[in-house]
Amino acid sequence: MTQVSTQWNDVIVHDLLHYPQRLAQHHTWSTVIAEAGGLEQLRQQLLEFPLKAKQRRVLEVILAHPEASVVRYTDLLAMHHATFHRQQNALCQSLSSFLNAQYSQPEVLAATSEPAPSAHVALPWTSFVGRQADIETLSTLLTNGSRWISLVGTGGVGKTRLALELAQHWLGLDSIEIHVLRFADVQRFEDVGLACAQQLQVSIQAEQSLEHALQHFFAQRRSLVILDNLEHLPAAGEWFATLFAEVAQLQVLATSRVRLNVAKEVIYEVDVLAYPPPAPNMDHVRSYPAVQLCLDRLEAVRLIDRDDEQLLEWVGQICHQVAGLPLAIELVAARAAEYSLDAIVAAIRTDLGLLADGPLDVDLRQQTMAATIGWSYRLLPAETQAILQQLSVFQAGWDVAAAAAVCGGEQELIDDHLALLLDNHLITQVQGHRYQTYAILEPIRQYVWALLDSINQQQLRLRHCDYYTALVLPSEDLLVGPDYALWSKLLHEAYPNIQLALHTARNEPEPLRLWQLLAALYRFWWQEDLIVEAQAWIMPQVPFLLQTSQYSYWQARALYTTLIFGLKDTPTYSRESTFHYLVQLAQIHQFKLIEAKAKNFYAIMIRTSKKTNQVNALLMDAINIYREIDDTVNILSPMLNYGNSMYGLKRLDEAYQIYAELLEKFKQNGDYDGIHTSMKNMAIMCIYLERYTEAEDIILDMLKEENIGQNLIQYNLLYMFLIKVYFFLGDYQKMHACAQNIYPLAIDNTIFIGRVLTICESIIYLAINKEYYPLVLSMYTYMLNAIHVEQYTTEWFQYEFIDQTRIVLAQYYENLEFIPDEDFVLDYHSFNDTMNYYIKLIYGF
Repeated sequence: MTQVSTQWNDVIVHDLLHYPQRLAQHHTWSTVIAEAGGLEQLRQQLLEFPLKAKQRRVLEVILAHPEASVVRYTDLLAMHHATFHRQQNALCQSLSSFLNAQYSQPEVLAATSEPAPSAHVALPWTSFVGRQADIETLSTLLTNGSRWISLVGTGGVGKTRLALELAQHWLGLDSIEIHVLRFADVQRFEDVGLACAQQLQVSIQAEQSLEHALQHFFAQRRSLVILDNLEHLPAAGEWFATLFAEVAQLQVLATSRVRLNVAKEVIYEVDVLAYPPPAPNMDHVRSYPAVQLCLDRLEAVRLIDRDDEQLLEWVGQICHQVAGLPLAIELVAARAAEYSLDAIVAAIRTDLGLLADGPLDVDLRQQTMAATIGWSYRLLPAETQAILQQLSVFQAGWDVAAAAAVCGGEQELIDDHLALLLDNHLITQVQGHRYQTYAILEPIRQYVWALLDSINQQQLRLRHCDYYTALVLPSEDLLVGPDYALWSKLLHEAYPNIQLALHTARNEPEPLRLWQLLAALYRFWWQEDLIVEAQAWIMPQVPFLLQTSQYSYWQARALYTTLIFGLKDTPTYSRESTFHYLVQLAQIHQFKLIEAKAKNFYAIMIRTSKKTNQVNALLMDAINIYREIDDTVNILSPMLNYGNSMYGLKRLDEAYQIYAELLEKFKQNGDYDGIHTSMKNMAIMCIYLERYTEAEDIILDMLKEENIGQNLIQYNLLYMFLIKVYFFLGDYQKMHACAQNIYPLAIDNTIFIGRVLTICESIIYLAINKEYYPLVLSMYTYMLNAIHVEQYTTEWFQYEFIDQTRIVLAQYYENLEFIPDEDFVLDYHSFNDTMNYYIKLIYGF
């Protein structure tokens, strides 16, 4: 026979006040309530019990609004939510003492041959968010007979809450008993068995061992046992596995921050709640479980408008900053009764102390974020603690090489520490990242970082800065050519750490580290379209870069970055002066490569200012310098620009020869994009030189390339050129075949916007062939209007398209005067719609 207690306690009284239906569905407590005369009679007796005035006031409000939120209580009682919780706890203690005295229940004896009634599962009083998929998966595992499931995850991720919700889901199903055994306060393995017996209220006979008594307790029952918090008792898992091996109908759901390594253990990782990215789509913010949890907890302490976009933006930032960690979200939300959300957002970036003063009804280790993290941290060996402290310098992911460089150890040894930190869920493995494979949740990072003194923090930042400076230095050359994709992804993943390196370097008295980073990052910034970010880093350095420095080489390279991103003159910055200072510096120190790059780029920058002679002189200087230093790669850029300049000056034969020379050099280098560009430009020159058959041959050779079809814009553009070629050759059948081939691909596709002038001109030629002359004039007007309102920036040679089109149209119209429409607007969608409209008129697509 076993004994089942029916003693009232704080949790049971709380459910009686708030959720009486839970007790009414419970086999034992429904009997106790019936013997007391029913729920209404029992609750009425509570009102008649002499209480202190404050407690009576709380009781009356709870009974009047049993399922209302804490906001309702605190509004009606005019008290802070924390004060309410304390008074409610005291009330439940007083009432449980009264009920135990009023209804003294004998111990209910149950024969071992009959299952005991299901144990009560005490759920927290808050909503359960974002784990329905976990509940379903775990339920399936239990249904399929898994004997031992370990819920593992970082501290504060919600393992215990998930286990309790799952138990509530199973409560009463198929006569299953639920037993929740907690071990957070058990400090020694030797006390585990006694703690079990006390929590289960198992009587141990004189002749019985503790293990035998526990086995006997479960022998005739179908039970789900929740073993909560075993990570600090590494031997407990094996002890329980041995104990329960002889109990056929028992299943275990364990919670731990580390795997327990027992036989047939099913590991179930409990992850953080999904949270928004740094700049989310505001229409989707509410769909993230972390945001839903935060909104629920905010609503418990203050009135909120869930549709307020500013509120959602702050909540999204909070959830991102705490990386979706449920406990951190709850602790932050609790502070919203005292602080505004914008103040919270600003504070939690650096102050883990804000995540303090949590609920009083949970274990001490979970009442603050620091206590939760510290619990796991103190379980680590001292060497691994030191490694974790050093890893806290990383602002984003890292790999083993980065960890070894910063921590100063061998990679194999670092690997061992990382494995242990992963097992303890103090770091995570980053999904979807190829290079930055490890990361640390921000609350954990802040906690560990705060353990370091300022001197050690600064030393770590400098080692971190030196590692990422060395990482990006070769990127200028590696971000072009065959390794472009690899390096682009690597730098993209590492960029938060690179930003930290920039901050560290900027705060150093010597500018060397910062200038090295500024010099090396220009190509990455340009390719990633981080123009504003680059300007924010480089422009404040301009006054220092224009002074004499012992670091003249990095000064010159950083000035080149300045030239690229300093797009406008300001009272403190002149593009022309910066260029001349850079060239002078490069010539003094014989930095020929930097001088050639600067002249090539500055020529491109000023080419629209009609300074043709200066542009050509700069380009030829750059070409000659590259020839002098035998640089067969960088010379291609000024050669291409010089060819374009000859094209703009209508020196077409000279331009053609340059493009032909470029074609051979690109073939030698295996540069597919360069080959394509050169052949396309040669074809354009042939068209303007009226060598149409040669142009056709070049374009058809390009279309035979295997990769051309992968770039739809270029693919369509080549067919546009063919339309023009066949127009002048008078081969209208091939002209129409080109249109039939490509236009169906372009319908309702932004591919059209790729080359506005070429597309407009091609459609004009098609319409002329169809003798749709009013449509031709309309199309031409549209093209000139686009240029007039400067919605489309033309290259210098593209004005040739307009001039040649005007010549062709002059055969059909005597007057081509154009009056611009001031209301004209060109964007992707309107342009596509207009082009599709014209095509449908011509071909009836």
